This record gives sequence, structure tokens and C-alpha cells, in this order.
Amino acid sequence: MTDTDCGTGDARPRELKQARSELMRERLIDAAVKILCEDGYAALTTPKVAKVAGVSRGALQYHFPSRVDLILAVRTRMGVMVSSSVSVADLIHLPLEEKVSKLVDAYWSFIGSADYVAALEIRLNERLESEHSQPLSRHLTDLTEQRDRDWLRVFADSPLSTDEIIGLRRFMLDSLRGFALRQMEGSDGSHSRFLVRIVKLALLEALQKNNLH
Repeated sequence: MTDTDCGTGDARPRELKQARSELMRERLIDAAVKILCEDGYAALTTPKVAKVAGVSRGALQYHFPSRVDLILAVRTRMGVMVSSSVSVADLIHLPLEEKVSKLVDAYWSFIGSADYVAALEIRLNERLESEHSQPLSRHLTDLTEQRDRDWLRVFADSPLSTDEIIGLRRFMLDSLRGFALRQMEGSDGSHSRFLVRIVKLALLEALQKNNLH
């Protein structure tokens, strides 16, 4: 047996262990999201997450030493759900109308989904718990700033100012969040899709102006 053979043999168990570890993390995050969506923020405790995931508390604490760590992981998952569905590098060279359509669809695919309830539960409650507010607020601020930078890159050829472009992102988010809340109240999904199209048209028109004043 050569040294190369030995190295390959040693690597595979490590890869399998890492894969199992990643699967366990995802399983625990899935359980946390399920609890947030079905029972709310107050019900999200580490014993309950372990029970729903079907693992021991020790296994949970190995991956997430505290409840805050678990909540941050859920928030990170939510951010990835948006960014993974659309690439800034791919968008930059597209026609404006296609950029707008793909971006709005990417955000709505998450905000309009059941998983958004979990993100909303965290956002509405994190300020109520002082030991959680600082890391969660910092995480949300970092995420917002990164998304703002992405938008500025995508719409770098727009005649609008930096503040105006970022303001349009806020307009989109506020609109989609409102549609999501109405949808949670039982609104017809087709009506939400109609409203999403209106947001696309509004963004497209605004991005083609020299200024919004």
C-alpha cells in the first residue's frame, strides 16, 4: 500500500464525519424553524428543539452551545435562502428588466414562503431579550449592509444616487413583507403575485429615472 493510498483512506472517514455533522446541524435548524412557525418564539427552547429533532440535548449542545447560537443559525439560513437563489455576478450583465424580475422573485421566494414566519418571529422578539439583542442586532445589521452592497453592484449603471438605490431596496422589502403578512391572514396567493408584479414595475420605472425627487 502506498502513502497516497493511506492518505486517501484516512480522508474518507473524515469526509463522512463532516457530512454527518452538517446533516445534524441542518436537522436541528429544521426543528427550530418548525417550532418557530408552529408555536412561536417563546416555545423555542433547546430541550424542545432536541425533542423535535429526535436527538439528545448533548448532540444539540455540541453544535449549538446556546439558544442564541441556534437562533443565529436560523437567521443565517434565511439569508442564504435569498442569496443562493440568485448570483450578483450573474445579474450584473443582464438587462435592467431581467435584473429587477430575478431579484424580486428571489426575495419573494423566501418572504412569501412559510419559513418567513420563523424569521419574523425572531425579528419581532429579539429586542425583548437583552442577552440576545446584541448578537442578533449585529448579525442583522451585517446582513443588511451586505445586501445593500450587492444592490449597489447590481444597479451600478443606474443614474440614481446610492441613497436612492438603497431606498428602493427598502421599498421592495417593505412591500413584500406587507404582502406576506396579508397572505398569512388568508389572502389569495394570486393576489400576492399580482402585487409582486406591481413592485417590479415600480422598481423598473424608478431605476430608469435620473432622480426620485
